[in-house]
Formats: sequence, C-alpha cells, structure tokens
Amino acid sequence: MYKKSQLNFSDFEPYIQDAIKREKNYKEDIESLKYELGSNVGILIEDMLNNK
Repeated sequence: MYKKSQLNFSDFEPYIQDAIKREKNYKEDIESLKYELGSNVGILIEDMLNNK
C-alpha cells in the first residue's frame, strides 16, 4: 500500500525501466519542452542509475 509519509522505493524499483521507456514517447529536449508536452526526468533518472 502506498502512503506518502512512508514511501518505500523498493515498491517502485521494478517499474522504473518501463516508466523511462514510456517517458521517451514525449519530448525530452529542453527547448521543445517550452512549447510541447514532455519531460526530461527520464534522462535524469537514467543518469542517476548509471552513476550509482
């Protein structure tokens, strides 16, 4: 069960790669994000995972 006050990362970890794949369907470029729907959080998370 999800409780904001008791967030357990291991509950979400198996779904991270799938979420990043879905996020790639949207704009990631900073300039494009000014005018179009998107997110660059996937880039940040991938970088964090690669540097752990």
